[in-house]
Amino acid sequence: MNQEPKSIQINGKILFRTLKHYLKNIDIYINLEDITYQDTSSNIIKTMKLSNVTLEPGDERFLDFNLNENIEDDKKMFIISVHVDMNRNGVIDSGDYITTKYYTIQPNINPNYIVVEVTRID
Repeated sequence: MNQEPKSIQINGKILFRTLKHYLKNIDIYINLEDITYQDTSSNIIKTMKLSNVTLEPGDERFLDFNLNENIEDDKKMFIISVHVDMNRNGVIDSGDYITTKYYTIQPNINPNYIVVEVTRID
C-alpha cells in the first residue's frame, strides 16, 4: 500500500552572528537534504534560492525563509543546509557563508521552526 505524500513545512531564520561588511546582491541557497542512509552522501531533495539579497552589517542579523516540500516517507531523516554565495557563482568559495552544523528537520512535526547559523569561510 502506497503512503500518501506528506508535506514538510519549514519556517526558519538564517543567523549571521556578526556581519562586519554590507552584503549586497548576494544569492542564498537553502537545501533540504535527505540523510537517511548513513553510508552515502546526502541527497538534496529541494533547493530554494533567494536572489539579490542585501543585509546591513551588525550583530545577530536574521533572514527569514519558508520552505515546503512533499515527501513520500515520513520515516526518513532530513537536514537543512545553507550556502550564502557572495560572488554568485554557485560554488562554495572563500568569503562565502555556510552551515557547519546539522540542523535536523522532523517530518512528523509541522511546521518545523528552525534557526540556522552560517559561518564565513576564510
